Amino acid sequence: LSPEDPDERLIGVLLAQAAAMGRQDAIAHPLLAITAALMADSSAGKIDSLATTVTNVASGDVVRILRTDSTFLKAMTDAAGIALKIATDETADVARRAAAIRFVGVSGLVTDDKTNDFFQFLTPQSPLPIQLAAVQLMGRDLTPPIVQQLVERWKSLAPTVRAEAMASMLSRENSIGHLLDRIEAGDLASNALDASQRDRLINHSSGKISERARKVLGEETPSARSAVVEDFKSQISNLKSEISKDEHAAAGKLVFEKRCATCHRLQDIGKEVGADLAALKDRSTDALLTAILDPNKAVESKFLVYTVVTKDGLQHSGMLKGETGGSLTLIGNDGKEITVVRADIEDLVGSQRSLMPEGLEKDLSSTDLSNVIAFVQSTGTPWKRFEGNAPKFVAANEDGTVTLPAAAAEIYGPNLVFEEKYGNLGYWTSAEDYAKWTFEVPKSGHWTVEFDFACDDSNAGSLIKFSTGNRMLTARVPGSGTWDNYQTWQAGTIDLHRGRGQLIITAPEKPPFALIDLRAVRLIPPN
Repeated sequence: LSPEDPDERLIGVLLAQAAAMGRQDAIAHPLLAITAALMADSSAGKIDSLATTVTNVASGDVVRILRTDSTFLKAMTDAAGIALKIATDETADVARRAAAIRFVGVSGLVTDDKTNDFFQFLTPQSPLPIQLAAVQLMGRDLTPPIVQQLVERWKSLAPTVRAEAMASMLSRENSIGHLLDRIEAGDLASNALDASQRDRLINHSSGKISERARKVLGEETPSARSAVVEDFKSQISNLKSEISKDEHAAAGKLVFEKRCATCHRLQDIGKEVGADLAALKDRSTDALLTAILDPNKAVESKFLVYTVVTKDGLQHSGMLKGETGGSLTLIGNDGKEITVVRADIEDLVGSQRSLMPEGLEKDLSSTDLSNVIAFVQSTGTPWKRFEGNAPKFVAANEDGTVTLPAAAAEIYGPNLVFEEKYGNLGYWTSAEDYAKWTFEVPKSGHWTVEFDFACDDSNAGSLIKFSTGNRMLTARVPGSGTWDNYQTWQAGTIDLHRGRGQLIITAPEKPPFALIDLRAVRLIPPN
């Protein structure tokens, strides 16, 4: 632990203990020594280590006391100045530059005017790690001017940078308010939020935010494409088939080879450009029809179309397949890739449109669509079998409610099981685990979703997703006390359409331990 080469991580642990004990007097001098260790030639690891130490120690009451120490402030200002020089040095290693930005972010010296300096890194010419570090820095204090500038640059941000920026804006109530301000003003389209994020705001734990989100985001307005989907849904339901399911799927395979294989791969047919069809959880006719005929309704950010304009005037469009420090690669819907050097980029503009084109109904009849859907549905993984579990169609109850017991669910995934003791779905420990029900929806409208569940309090808080067709509801699972204590929980509402429905419940992110023990889902009709 020599002064010339201190072990910042070890010292940071010791200083954090001193801070926890209220020994602010014992912190300033060692922290000054660590800060002074930042040099213009410091490695990325060294800079990140310093940043971690400052983060662990200089917070709360400690930082308020240290900020009254002129010697400490000068040392931090000097160190931040060195870090900023590293960050702006385009000849420096990308990892060092990104680490330097992170250090400036934790220094506590970044005010609104200084944050503006970091927007210079949010350009398509900047390597991805640098853009991400800059957005993370801005995320520490998302004031209205910062949110405004992020929104102004939205179209030129890559999907991963957009995701980082959006996650930061959704992490605090004040920045959510600033985001909704920009959407309400028309500066950012509401579809910049994906279905899960939209649902998260509309069902936010803060009544104020939830009410504002419902007002600003409103109900989804049916598009012209929605009418096309409904028309083909009606046509398909009226088709009279005299062939078997296997023959349907075989006919659909031929349609897939001709019309879909350019971008999708299934059963060793086609190219892996678009969505991975083999990994689809929701293979219902409604969901597949919407995905085929209205591809922009709920498009994942990784499938959005970007246009690159080079300095010599060339334009290239496609999905952003990959990025490195010095280049980015686009892939078109013909499967062809093109790599553009960042230094050659004049502009990068992202759309809110999917790589998958609209208008496929011009080349596909209702019979073609019915067959290709049958083919995709035939490739799904068979559900798991358990004693006491017998998947079946569930009709509505006499009072109009729909009860979906675990015993009637199709069970998929590596760990999910049916437990006979309580008749529940259990060991829900993977993001690949999911359950599916097919049921009758007697009337259209907003239905309340109620769970008969158990969750030990120590495991509460995991995210659960409830989806049917193209509608979705997400919520955090509350605790019920213990795994043996079953309770009723209303998670929210979801828009259902009259007819045959299919419900899928998943964990959109891996639960820390287990998601939920689920005995039944009860759907309560509107009014």
